[in-house]
Amino acid sequence: MAFNSAGLGLAHAMAHQPGATHDLSHGVCNAILFPIVCRFNTISASKHYREIARALGGNIDGLDEQSAALLTVDLIKELS
Repeated sequence: MAFNSAGLGLAHAMAHQPGATHDLSHGVCNAILFPIVCRFNTISASKHYREIARALGGNIDGLDEQSAALLTVDLIKELS
């Protein structure tokens, strides 16, 4: 219930379990899960990813929405 009322994102909410069971820091678990959740979110939120890709230094010229979203996920993985 606390996760729902605090407005946490999916990656953050999921990061607690592997941290507890595999002795990983919460930050590491977030870093592992974040690109996976972002990839999942490209299905419905791909239009928002264009600007994120641009902010991360990606070249989105000529890319359609979905391709730009997938580039964003790759850039996030690279950053991690």
